[in-house]
Amino acid sequence: MSISTNGSSGEITNASLIDITGTTTLNSDQLFNTAATATVKVEPNALLKLDGTKFNGGIITDNGTVEIAGFDAIVATTLNIGAGDYLTIDLGGTLFLSGTTISGGVISNLSSAPGIDVLGSSAINGGAQLNGGAVKIEPGQTLTFGNAAVAGSNATVSGTTISDPGTIQIAGGRTLTLAGTDTITGSIFAIERLPRAGTGHHSLADRPFGRRSEQSRQHDAHADYPNEQRDPSIDWCDLG
Repeated sequence: MSISTNGSSGEITNASLIDITGTTTLNSDQLFNTAATATVKVEPNALLKLDGTKFNGGIITDNGTVEIAGFDAIVATTLNIGAGDYLTIDLGGTLFLSGTTISGGVISNLSSAPGIDVLGSSAINGGAQLNGGAVKIEPGQTLTFGNAAVAGSNATVSGTTISDPGTIQIAGGRTLTLAGTDTITGSIFAIERLPRAGTGHHSLADRPFGRRSEQSRQHDAHADYPNEQRDPSIDWCDLG
């Protein structure tokens, strides 16, 4: 069965479950999951195609394919993609993310428009693999790879260009694997540092990477050798 909904002024509200078993297209629409557990589920071999659509809240369970065909947004949503299942961004399309977590599966990004534009801090984790295309992180926003609270919740990027006026963050104890010809440009690349055993420290420290002065390198060395003397005025540089 193929279902298409159209209408720039219309909206769909879901308080429980929308189960997609065939091909469904949402065109110039808005879908609101009105409860935290409200779910849109894409069954195996099924397709949810978004074209000019905004998705708000709740959960998307993708056991088939979610296709981004135009300029679409997923806001304050958890998108769980099954192993071997797909989120596909078409050539020329853009998926805008804000407050959203994409976990698992394959993100097939065919777009340099960019294919993913992070307007509000979001995350990619759960073993997700991001392939190709372009990603932009807007100033003041963070894209976090991995989930420090879940063992093995890593991420892989392959053949992707990431423009980073904001921040790329790797969650503490997790791994971002750069598996292809990847290009990352921008200001801050932050890695959450887990506390050392026996130090009594329980907070996570962000490390920005880039060009640094000799003073900042000395400060970095002191983090690993705390008994050495250091100039207390030295701190991380904000690198542009």
